Amino acid sequence: MPDIALWPACDHKCTMCSNDADYKYTLKDYHYEAIKTRIDGFLSGDDRNFHRFPDLKDDWTITGGEPTLNPDYFKILQYIREKFPQSTLVQLTHGDRFANIDFMKQIATLENYHLVFPIHGYNKETHEAIVRKKGSWEELLKGIHNALKYKKFNNQTLELRLIIQGQNYKFLDKMYELIYKYFPQVDSVVTIMMEFEGQAIDNIKLTKMNYTQVMGVNEKVFLEYGEKFGVDKFKLYHFPLCTIKEKKLWKYMWRTLPSHEITFTGKCSTCKLSKYCMGIHETYCEFNGKEEIQPFYKKDIDKLKIIENTDNFRFKPIEDVKDSFAGKKTVIFVGYGCNIVCRFCIDLNKRNINRTTKEVLKDILIAKQNGTEILEIIGGEVTIRKDFFVIMKFIKSLHFRHVYLVTNGLKFSDREFSQKLYDMDILDSVVFSIHADNAELHDKLVAVPGAFDKLIKGIQIWQELGFPNESIGTNTAIEKGNFDNVLGIGKFVKKLKCFGSSEFIFADPNVGGVHDNFEELMPKISEASPHMRELLDWGNANGMIYRVRYVPLCHFEDYLEDNISELKEIDIYTNVTHSAPDFYNDDVVEGRKNTGRVRTKKCEGCKLYDKCEGIWTTYYDKLGDSELNPIK
Repeated sequence: MPDIALWPACDHKCTMCSNDADYKYTLKDYHYEAIKTRIDGFLSGDDRNFHRFPDLKDDWTITGGEPTLNPDYFKILQYIREKFPQSTLVQLTHGDRFANIDFMKQIATLENYHLVFPIHGYNKETHEAIVRKKGSWEELLKGIHNALKYKKFNNQTLELRLIIQGQNYKFLDKMYELIYKYFPQVDSVVTIMMEFEGQAIDNIKLTKMNYTQVMGVNEKVFLEYGEKFGVDKFKLYHFPLCTIKEKKLWKYMWRTLPSHEITFTGKCSTCKLSKYCMGIHETYCEFNGKEEIQPFYKKDIDKLKIIENTDNFRFKPIEDVKDSFAGKKTVIFVGYGCNIVCRFCIDLNKRNINRTTKEVLKDILIAKQNGTEILEIIGGEVTIRKDFFVIMKFIKSLHFRHVYLVTNGLKFSDREFSQKLYDMDILDSVVFSIHADNAELHDKLVAVPGAFDKLIKGIQIWQELGFPNESIGTNTAIEKGNFDNVLGIGKFVKKLKCFGSSEFIFADPNVGGVHDNFEELMPKISEASPHMRELLDWGNANGMIYRVRYVPLCHFEDYLEDNISELKEIDIYTNVTHSAPDFYNDDVVEGRKNTGRVRTKKCEGCKLYDKCEGIWTTYYDKLGDSELNPIK
């Protein structure tokens, strides 16, 4: 759907206008010849700068400023109609000029013309408080009257649009009643959440509101007028599904924003209805945070008796929903200092290497500037840093889409610490490290008595505070001490109700503790993989998200779709960068393939060769490749 602005200036000063205040100073770019050149460029495929919706070809959306102010308005429309005779022209206008009967008669000669008038209040006072032009209320009413009178000619339609913002969300009922009583002939009544951009930001003290406030006042109002106007006329735009709990309203909801203007939070990736969702306008969370966005889990769907592909939904699922979650991920290593001493830790020999606050904050800022959407914070142990909350506050100010924290969980056993972190409302996922299903073995592996009990207490406190179980994940290092009990650990994770993704990581012998104590700590893949496959089978059968990492794929041929971390990583992230005190890797996947792991000559000809990263180089040096079984 080409979206073309015909005129940047406007004689209204709407408080929530999505255009910047200086947009009106570009008039030289909007005369007839300039716009004709753009249209011709579009026809030749050379200029797509007003092509917002590349999958929709039928309609042309005419916008501004106020497009009817263009001196060449009808000449431009005539040219568009000449080049696109079958297209519908969707005209967004404040409606003032339509109060002029001569102008309206000229409009009536246009075929396939869909008019869209905004109505911001229910009377002169409320409407003009927003548009800030005296007399605009009377002109709007005359314009609506004229449009209704003449729209019967040439297949024209009229839509009235209510843009919800802080100044009007409390009296939408009166606006609907006005339309229902005096203008029942309109073809559609669209209610749209304001986009937080342009002058809406400049006037944020007036315009700000959130989904919770809007629905608190209007859930019953939407139900009443949805019923009165009917499902073909009444529409709701820009509402994520989770913000409208009453599923009877879902049939009125429409997906209208182009993909580049919507976003999803990290929690959305766990939502069972994400493929149906409209998403969130890209700037909304900058002003309202993410707390309102709460995924639908299986228990919610069962409770609401929601069945996919029914009349609950007025639109098709997003076929490429994963693209909405995809993005660049950066993992920031703040340093290697830690409050436990895991014997298998890859950083065991560099615990004294840490970064200053300034270095960490600079690195986070660079990640944001480089387009990072998913940020993971890791150590060492991040939570023991004295500047931990300074770092968290800075991260929140940058509005990453998804923020992970990986932790051993000990600090979370301090309720005051956990409460403070929870109240910051910054984390989308927390990953706790669990290396055994009992205190004796876990404490042995991490070399700190009491660590297991503190970890479990920390998880329980985090859950009690209200953090979703589905956003709590775990990771487990697989070494000789626990490889034969990974199923027990998996069952224990489910018992803890950690329903996020749980990763079981085959030990890395290239550096650190396993490198220094290879024979004592490094299990054979041929011995560990049967236990890991048993774990994955159990997890898949019991609704858990279990994945394994750093394994040769020939041992996991039947688990490639959703149980291999590296393959899922490629599927989800457009790029993964690691930034640490002592190294920087801007393409982790390729880096592992080229330096950390090896596909041996024996692997050549395996049908999984291109997907597989092979085995650790040190593992191959010490044990060879006899355990590899190429898939032909």
